[in-house]
Amino acid sequence: RSETGSVDDKNGKSNKINTSFSVPQLAIFTRLQIEEKIFSNEKTKTLRAVAAMYSTPFAKDISFGSLKQHFYTFDTGTKEAVRCRLIDMLRHLNQGI
Repeated sequence: RSETGSVDDKNGKSNKINTSFSVPQLAIFTRLQIEEKIFSNEKTKTLRAVAAMYSTPFAKDISFGSLKQHFYTFDTGTKEAVRCRLIDMLRHLNQGI
């Protein structure tokens, strides 16, 4: 494991999943999955795992504290951005993936 808690491969390279979401968007998306019971682990455990496993275009390493803060406090613009992405995902699903 690296200092940030992420899992590195045997060559020391990060095995993180890169996402196009910002940290605030990832926090809202994670919150939706927890609240809709897609993720069934305890909240803190899930947030720690997401922080360790994902990177964003602006944050190679996501801190648990930052993700937790955005999980509970977010602005309308971030909420709207996630809503638009979810609609795009539904559209994609409806077109037969």
